[in-house]
Amino acid sequence: MFSIVAKAQLAILLLAMQATTARAEYVHLSLAELVRQSKLIVIGEVIHVRPITQRDMGFSFEAIFAPQEFIKGQKPKTQIKVLFQSGFVCDTVVLHAGHRYLLFLTKPHGVRSADVWTVHNYSNGVAHINQHEFVLGSIVPDHNRWPFIGMSLGDFRKEIESRLKD
Repeated sequence: MFSIVAKAQLAILLLAMQATTARAEYVHLSLAELVRQSKLIVIGEVIHVRPITQRDMGFSFEAIFAPQEFIKGQKPKTQIKVLFQSGFVCDTVVLHAGHRYLLFLTKPHGVRSADVWTVHNYSNGVAHINQHEFVLGSIVPDHNRWPFIGMSLGDFRKEIESRLKD
């Protein structure tokens, strides 16, 4: 049986977790909306990931990303920085060194540097690419219902390019 103090501590913890996950929510966008709203769509590999700040219960990270192919936007220099938050009760974006991704990027508010970007619309803007060139899901449950999971990278690229013409 829990004591009153233990129940109060648990209630406070649950409220804190709820507040944290509320900040991590995103509006699920269609592919057409994601393509239209993103400033840069790029395929490449994460070279390095490092924490840069700690906020509440989550962390801000910086990934050094080596672009290999550009689908939309101006080609930046050889490597770019991608800022993302993780470490919440429900992670919103997770990027790992050595993995390939197709990223839908936008400029972070208040950042003027040409080589600094952020993932557009949390996990909705991340497509993990496996070694067989297929699009994988995300850790966010809504993202796993994305209709493009399991699609070849070539076919997914064609879907994106068809939305660029709209």
